[in-house]
Amino acid sequence: MKRKTITRNKPGLPAAALLLPVYLIVMSCVKEHTGKPLMAGEQLPAFVTTSIDGRTVRSTDLLGRPSAIILFDTTCPDCHRQLPVLEDLWKGHADRLNVLAIARDQDAGTVSAFWKQAAYTMPAAAPGNRSVYNLFDRDSGTGVPQVYVSDKQGTVLLTGNDRNFLTENTILRNIFQAE
Repeated sequence: MKRKTITRNKPGLPAAALLLPVYLIVMSCVKEHTGKPLMAGEQLPAFVTTSIDGRTVRSTDLLGRPSAIILFDTTCPDCHRQLPVLEDLWKGHADRLNVLAIARDQDAGTVSAFWKQAAYTMPAAAPGNRSVYNLFDRDSGTGVPQVYVSDKQGTVLLTGNDRNFLTENTILRNIFQAE
């Protein structure tokens, strides 16, 4: 009787060795965030950016009327929940307050295409880098969306993010209660 010979594949690299490069890549992206985002009671930061239609937008343009600013990304699901609230705010109260959406780091072409698809009419800016975003986030690692509601002097009254979703009523109550 012939014996069957069972051949086994030679063991390759241990699983840990295969996962090590993935671990190193992931950990190189992780950063300890030491800052705090802009908070209620602070002034809006000074910034200059470009709207998706090519106009220059300055933080000083927002003074004189209450404002709602959202920092967003077109691929962010939480932003997709918060942006329509600001759009409704803009449509219903554009004569009484400013609304400005600022892309975290996307270019005007990307944001314009998204704006068109979503049928948004509120003003939007796309700096193409994180220069404006960093003024608000201040290395906090909060992410997007971030919403900042300010009075007509530019003092932040209320903030919102993915863990503190703001409704239109909450925004309006805070803005017009401060007047």
